[in-house]
Amino acid sequence: RGDGMTVEGDCDFDNITATGAVSFGGSTIKGQLVLNGATLDAGNSGRPALNLYQSTVEGGVWMQTAHISADEHRPFSATGVVSLAEATLGTIVADGATFTNPEDSALDGDGMKVEGGCDFDNMTATGAVSLRRGTVNGLLSFIGATLEYPQGHALNVDNLTAKSDVFMDRLTATGAVSFGGSTIEIGRAHV
Repeated sequence: RGDGMTVEGDCDFDNITATGAVSFGGSTIKGQLVLNGATLDAGNSGRPALNLYQSTVEGGVWMQTAHISADEHRPFSATGVVSLAEATLGTIVADGATFTNPEDSALDGDGMKVEGGCDFDNMTATGAVSLRRGTVNGLLSFIGATLEYPQGHALNVDNLTAKSDVFMDRLTATGAVSFGGSTIEIGRAHV
């Protein structure tokens, strides 16, 4: 746990395996938080696999596939909610990531502010993905993503402000997708 801490540079946790909650709630990281290839498993603890609630990560959060060698690749995976709620982030890169929490939120970004873009291309989420009331200053992309939450909103971006393009080409969703009250200020939506 690193709740409430301040880090002057990067936090690099490439390829780690963590059982239980990984928490940086309320922290300030002045560089990047790098979790490429990480496996985070909160089990049945009821706690987040990754908690960045009300945190600031100036360089952004990286949760994508790690390329270990030419033939070996390890995707980021989280079992339990990944909470980015009310966080301020430089960017989010989660290309190819897997988020699993089938009975609730797999990715909670409600109220987050992202200075750059959000790359959720080719991600898989089993559980709700929610970015309600957030602000994304760069592009928001879910190209090739697979989202599954048949009992509710597979993707809920109600009241989101996106200040660039929104890409959802080849998005597959089992469950509702909602953009109610959202604003795309500069760009356009590609669905």
